[in-house]
Amino acid sequence: MSDSELEKYGLSQANTVALLNEVELLLARTGVPGDKCLSTFASMYAFDLRRDPKVAYSMESTIEILGIAVTPGQANEAQAGFDRLSRMNVHAMWRAPEKASEWGRQFVARFIGEIRKALCGENSEFAKQQKEHGATPKAAAVALATTVMSQTGIDSPTALGAATFLLLVLAHATKKSLCTMTDAEVLKAIDDKIAGQLDEPPTSRETI
Repeated sequence: MSDSELEKYGLSQANTVALLNEVELLLARTGVPGDKCLSTFASMYAFDLRRDPKVAYSMESTIEILGIAVTPGQANEAQAGFDRLSRMNVHAMWRAPEKASEWGRQFVARFIGEIRKALCGENSEFAKQQKEHGATPKAAAVALATTVMSQTGIDSPTALGAATFLLLVLAHATKKSLCTMTDAEVLKAIDDKIAGQLDEPPTSRETI
């Protein structure tokens, strides 16, 4: 994910890493297993962006994390999987649930109208949040967190974690054009991005 793909909502590399680091710390402090899992994802994502913003997580991995974040119980399950591997001292790669990508896509499809209201236009929640946070990824993530909480009942700060990965999915797929794309075009962009990356040779950072 290059800087050019992150710019729509002020998603420069440095600001995106700063948001992910903030989410990591917030979620690590709650003591909730699912939040610990999302904190780990945020930490890994920030690490990869610092190393090379052009070769970070694939769309498939990003939307899998979103799917886990917004599906009840799945973040807890993922953390239990991490814990099992740790106890067994097994140096194996943790794999996302088979349907995680589908869960993430379904979330976007179901709430795309609310997502657009949160991010697009002078009266959007994003526009309001810019007064406090500037044109930064945090302003967009906080705006989306409001939508996540109102539509799913997920509490903060978990909602901010989910919203951060939702924002990364949108930036990754729509490349500055979310507010001018139709709902169908947004979903097709996500699908095309995943399909294109599945056809590419895998890299070490294309798997969670």
